[in-house]
Amino acid sequence: MTVGTDKHQFNRVIRWTERWVRCHGFTGDVVVQSGHSDVEVGEFKAQPFFGKSEVRAMIERADVVITHGGPGAISDVLAMGKVPVVLPRNPSLGEHVDGHQQRFVQHLSERGIVRWNDSYDDFEEAVLRSFGVTFDPYHAGGNASRVLAEAINSLVR
Repeated sequence: MTVGTDKHQFNRVIRWTERWVRCHGFTGDVVVQSGHSDVEVGEFKAQPFFGKSEVRAMIERADVVITHGGPGAISDVLAMGKVPVVLPRNPSLGEHVDGHQQRFVQHLSERGIVRWNDSYDDFEEAVLRSFGVTFDPYHAGGNASRVLAEAINSLVR
């Protein structure tokens, strides 16, 4: 799970992940890139930041990838043939300065590219549905690149 590098806390996604693990008795490895969050991460392997190559290796090995709504993180997960479980940062909860992640993720979700989660119940279901789901990875210049570019362009207009 990655919360990105933004200077704001993103405790909500860590708490939801921890809750999911407890409720479902998950015994596999859970790796958390916790960024500037200030919540305890319990039994997870956690550190504030990992190197880019380390993150990519972890994504490749992961059964499920939970991420914030940043375009870079989402495109990294898609490029490895995974469907990301995405929880965009919410500015009203002190998780970001504005709602650009929410708008971006909504755009991708409407096109079936990511699984957007607004509530814990949605998050729980998305994680359960994501185990073992893979597809041919998106590559630069392909359809995903066009859709990601359209999403970004629609946000800056």
